[in-house]
Amino acid sequence: ATTTDTGMTLYDKVSNYTGTTALTPENVTGIGEYHFDRADLMSNQFVFKSSTMDADTADFQINDQVAGTFALKTKNQNAHVDFKGRFAEFVSNGELEPIEFPINQYICYMEEFKWYMDNGAIDLKSSSSKTVSADVKLEGSKFTSIHPDQDSLFFYTPLARYDSRRHIITAEDVLYINSADARVYPDTALPVTVRKKANMDTLLNSKIVTNSVTEYHKVYGANTKIFGRKSYNSAGFIDYEDEEGHIQPIFLEDITVDTTGQTTASGLIPDSINFQLSKDFAFEGGVKLYGSKQFLVFDGASRLSHDCDLLTTPWFKFEAEINPLDIFIPIDTNMRDTADAVLATSVNLNIDSIYLYSAFMNQRSNYSDIYMMS
Repeated sequence: ATTTDTGMTLYDKVSNYTGTTALTPENVTGIGEYHFDRADLMSNQFVFKSSTMDADTADFQINDQVAGTFALKTKNQNAHVDFKGRFAEFVSNGELEPIEFPINQYICYMEEFKWYMDNGAIDLKSSSSKTVSADVKLEGSKFTSIHPDQDSLFFYTPLARYDSRRHIITAEDVLYINSADARVYPDTALPVTVRKKANMDTLLNSKIVTNSVTEYHKVYGANTKIFGRKSYNSAGFIDYEDEEGHIQPIFLEDITVDTTGQTTASGLIPDSINFQLSKDFAFEGGVKLYGSKQFLVFDGASRLSHDCDLLTTPWFKFEAEINPLDIFIPIDTNMRDTADAVLATSVNLNIDSIYLYSAFMNQRSNYSDIYMMS
């Protein structure tokens, strides 16, 4: 039997079949397209049973009437449809075919997925893995952005869910996402969410390692917005550990990427927190991070920390990359304080000390040794 103007009603009143069916003593088979309420399944090998439908090789797509296109599309799938359970299961045949999410502007290569007819949700699973290094293995399937401004941004996930009605991808157990020279680690308790036009939600409480080769800097407690393979923006904390192992957190309020693709960041240390570069140097002012530099750059003011009440401790301005284990603060002839007044170093001898020294020398003139008093 072959359909003409209207399709055949096989299982329910909201779906129909167009094509050809053949009835034999063994079963009912078909070549054509099965049209669900919001999806289409095409195959040359349909087998129809009382409440289920199977196809060894099939193409499948979920349609979006509002957008006038499809929300998901894939080919070469082994399909099993259960009309009582109201779901359909798909397993890729042989080499993985891409699963397309055109409204989200993403593709993936999941081995299998399950579609729930009534709410439009899709669960995608993958047991594959990719070894990146001796101690890093990425589990799951690769999700890749096809947005023209995102430079093929990608991540791996073993388990994802797609809401075909609201067009939201939520990916579980994403180990990290590369962006610019950094590696961004999402919070393990939170999924990575991708909305329409490849818009990824801000990754709350994430970690950033920059750069991904040297791993000089590790930022934590960060809220990171990834715009693409070469661009992201964030804010978070980095620890400064001095030579005695004392850890002081620094908040970097602006973490971004410069024109060379290098992560840069800046923060401000107020005087109210009594920050110290070491037990000998106090500091207040700005902090800068560069992905290519091993240490943080301090741009502010420092002063000596000591217990001598007779000596003042003025703040002096400087900017330098500081190694916490071997601190060198550059001092030159243009040294200034925080009010931009010129500072100088010298040895001073007051007038009373000069008279005392002269009298002392007159009394000791017959001695060969010379003594100084200050």
